[in-house]
Amino acid sequence: MNKEPENKDKRIINPDDAAKR
Repeated sequence: MNKEPENKDKRIINPDDAAKR
């Protein structure tokens, strides 16, 4: 998955995304 700078901020809002990492 390509993580863009904008998506980087979204990962903070999405705890599920942090769990995948």
